[in-house]
Amino acid sequence: MNMHEFETELVVRAVDRVAQEVVALTLARADGTSLPDWTPGAHIDVILGDDLTRQYSLCGSTNDTTTWRVAVLRSADGRGGGQAAHALRAGATVRGRGPRNHFPIVAAPRSLFIAGGIGLTPLLAMIHEVDAAGARWEVQY
Repeated sequence: MNMHEFETELVVRAVDRVAQEVVALTLARADGTSLPDWTPGAHIDVILGDDLTRQYSLCGSTNDTTTWRVAVLRSADGRGGGQAAHALRAGATVRGRGPRNHFPIVAAPRSLFIAGGIGLTPLLAMIHEVDAAGARWEVQY
């Protein structure tokens, strides 16, 4: 199956407040079976309702095959995705599609990551991978 076509119902396993106006959602299949593999820099579509689909960067561990973790910012002047995601509670269901990676990490002896705000989330998995490979890295925030 083409991973771009993978779509499934996901259960919200946990909602963790990780910063002011930011929640981390841990999503899993209801039956606990594996989700498609992903690589650092990947994102998924979270279908929060009719005509409300948002893309969120995966920021969990690529070694965890049963959950996807995303962080969502709630913005007062947003278009509704953050508000809907922040209203979710453990046990709620959403649909998920993906993962897709338009920002794959490139192996190098040294990496410089430049982040701002919620834009740090896709870098978390990238930093973990670079560090595990023994490369040097730095983050500018």
